[in-house]
Amino acid sequence: MNVSLPALVRARHLKSLLATIDRLAADSQVRAGIDRAVSTAVDGACGVDWMPFELDLAITRALYTAMPATGADAFFRAHTRDSFNGPLLHGIVDAGIRLFGLNPGSWARWVPKGWSLVFRNVGEWSVSASRLGEARLALLNLPPVAVGDPDWVRSVASSLEALSDLAKRSGEVEIVAVDLAARRAEFALRWAPAPGNTP
Repeated sequence: MNVSLPALVRARHLKSLLATIDRLAADSQVRAGIDRAVSTAVDGACGVDWMPFELDLAITRALYTAMPATGADAFFRAHTRDSFNGPLLHGIVDAGIRLFGLNPGSWARWVPKGWSLVFRNVGEWSVSASRLGEARLALLNLPPVAVGDPDWVRSVASSLEALSDLAKRSGEVEIVAVDLAARRAEFALRWAPAPGNTP
């Protein structure tokens, strides 16, 4: 990825984040912590528009500032889980269920496809299964503003946990490493076997 290319995010994703904030975090100070210019820009955009990635960072920071970190983590997991039924990802999810069933490791391999629908020039995914019940994911060539923001990296990990929910398993994601110089973040997705010991 050419670091000089602008990092962008799909407006539909930002609109969805704000709608989820209004639904799930209505009693918090999240909305108050989001600059009015950010909300105005998102509200005025068409869903298919590409917008500056900094808007995503601003919303993420507002969530982690206004809520306990575990609450913001739960927000991103729930938001991603809900987005599997939304207009950006619904088609990929339906196709994936037909192809893979409900295996989190198989779903992890589809992360790059979903990511490219939401983000542009915000890293590239490398995904590998390292052992039964675990997949390793690395987000490479991140913009410095992304890899250098611990709240944003944490929100990515929390969002990845929704893959376990999609597969109807208990699971979690660990941030394995963040390398500012190499512009990469590494994650481990781990999940429990399904009833009947399906991997």
